[in-house]
Amino acid sequence: RADGSKGGFTGEIWTSREGIIVRAVGVVDNPDRDDSPVEMTLSGLRVGPVDRQMLEVPQGWFGFDLRKVPADRIEQAVEGIRPLLEGRKGK
Repeated sequence: RADGSKGGFTGEIWTSREGIIVRAVGVVDNPDRDDSPVEMTLSGLRVGPVDRQMLEVPQGWFGFDLRKVPADRIEQAVEGIRPLLEGRKGK
């Protein structure tokens, strides 16, 4: 079980030798009691050097460093899209 200020996770997690989560099965617990079952499997994992072009932002797109954004602003943004995410449940 893993707990945080906004909820937790109960279930099982499988990791690679490098500590990369490759599979998770369980329930994400939310403070509002709106628990969500979760099953995730990572496939096509290749550990090794990465071509720098893979990390470049495509032309016409933009990026920004989330490390420079205050945590409360990120939380506000996530809360703002919650209705969109909740509308996708069960799809």
